[in-house]
Amino acid sequence: MVILQELLDKGGIVMFIIMLLSVYVVAVLLFKLVQFIKFHTHSREYVNEIMDAIEDKQYADAVRIAANAKSPLARVLETALKSVVNRTLGDDKKLRAIEESGSRQIRKYETHLRGLEMVATIAPLLGLLGTVLGMVKAFAGIGAGGGQVDPSILASGIWEALLTTVAGLSVAIPALAIYYIVDGRVESMRAAWKDTVTSVLSKCDATIS
Repeated sequence: MVILQELLDKGGIVMFIIMLLSVYVVAVLLFKLVQFIKFHTHSREYVNEIMDAIEDKQYADAVRIAANAKSPLARVLETALKSVVNRTLGDDKKLRAIEESGSRQIRKYETHLRGLEMVATIAPLLGLLGTVLGMVKAFAGIGAGGGQVDPSILASGIWEALLTTVAGLSVAIPALAIYYIVDGRVESMRAAWKDTVTSVLSKCDATIS
């Protein structure tokens, strides 16, 4: 707590903002960990059950299995199966309904990605701003002293000014890393979901025909 107060005293309002950004990054990290851990706890056995029901041409049972499964992918499969069963829908409307359902579920895992990207962009700039302000303050002090330079005082002022740059980079680097990791995971999920939905729809086409 003492160290935190010292950093705030030396870095001023800029350091305070950077610390708030760091709290946001940690909060997003914890939220994403819980979100993906919860996702992995969902069983995938229902997919095989759906495929078996389709094989037996029990499409209503397949829809029921998808509706009862507690998984975001199941919501997409439910929409896909309902679209297939509904013979009044054209192919374009079926495809649009499936894509909208998939996008709606994927967006849940894309939350806060833009926020992480923003933090990774502005945190170093805030650090640089704090450093520039600190340097201006240090040299203003030298000017006020009639140009007499005490190397130890000058070094101390520069050291304090550079603290915000270090803080900004310390926040931006993890934020950018978390962004790319989460974004990559979401893209993998998107591809896996697409493969699963395509397999289910292909199975439907084969049994219906």
